Amino acid sequence: MDLEKHKNDTVAQVVEMFLEFAKGDLKKQTHSRYYRAYVNYVKDSSFGKIPARKIKKYHCDDFIRTLTNGTIVYSYVCQIKCIVSQAFDYACDREIMSWNFMRKVKINEDRCKEHEDKELGVWEDDEINTLQSGSMNCWNKCRKYRNSPALFILCGTGLRLGELLALKWSKVDFERRTIRIERTQTEYTDYDTNSKIYEESTPKNKTSRRTIVINDFTYKWLMEQKRRTKQAGIESEYVIPANSGRMVKESNITSTFKAFCINVGVEYKPSHTCRRSYVTNCLDKGMKLALVSRNVGHKNKSTTLNTYYKCKNDYEDNLAIQNEIFKIYDFDFGGVQKELAFA
Repeated sequence: MDLEKHKNDTVAQVVEMFLEFAKGDLKKQTHSRYYRAYVNYVKDSSFGKIPARKIKKYHCDDFIRTLTNGTIVYSYVCQIKCIVSQAFDYACDREIMSWNFMRKVKINEDRCKEHEDKELGVWEDDEINTLQSGSMNCWNKCRKYRNSPALFILCGTGLRLGELLALKWSKVDFERRTIRIERTQTEYTDYDTNSKIYEESTPKNKTSRRTIVINDFTYKWLMEQKRRTKQAGIESEYVIPANSGRMVKESNITSTFKAFCINVGVEYKPSHTCRRSYVTNCLDKGMKLALVSRNVGHKNKSTTLNTYYKCKNDYEDNLAIQNEIFKIYDFDFGGVQKELAFA
């Protein structure tokens, strides 16, 4: 590297240089996320315009302080700091900078934006039943919403939407009743062309590569999806294909789900609701947490339980379950309490 050429590089130039250097080592969607953070918070900021070799700790403190103004959540501020710090390490290794002062900066979490508590619901049983009837009627009568079975396949497997959209029939074994998850659809922005890219990639972590079973509910909707694809005259290796036979984009299937729900008269819920519904149904019916967690590809069982489970048991179910549990303490009072039962 020509040090003389880079001795006056600004912070923004150093970060951009680092991102270009790291491009081959990062997943494309991760690089896209890092670059977006750079563009939004570093590139045109006063901090970004300072010559990197003149950076002191107070510059870094001031920069982080501008981020902790109540508009950005703590985790994202941490990510921005991490990106800049990695860039400064890169610059120090190449003697563009003498010291990485960003490492010493602390983030005041109390000054960051609080996470919004979103209502993370599940599909109710009657909603799923209405949607199933609606899906069959819309297709058989009007040939509409060809890919609506995807919603039920998600509910029956707990797959991420990207995993289902990248799923090929070659990974579905109807004889052994298994599905092998090895790919997922990713979306990112190519900042060289400023365009959205949709492509297959490996799942987010090792536990996401998994084999799951095909239960009867899922089997029927997979077969229904196959029937509709054939009736539409589409030849495709994908389970959920676009009209062209290629992999359908996540934004397009989301639009299909929204239009389908409106048509059937059921309030639309995001695709991840299907994943929470799978977890909730399995745990409510007694499946072991470890198995449910493995089925959905979580690294930690706590994520499955604390983030994805939403108790559906109504009063009658709750009462019946507890009565069954506490039969172990059943005691005969000999009728002495009858007169107080409804006092």
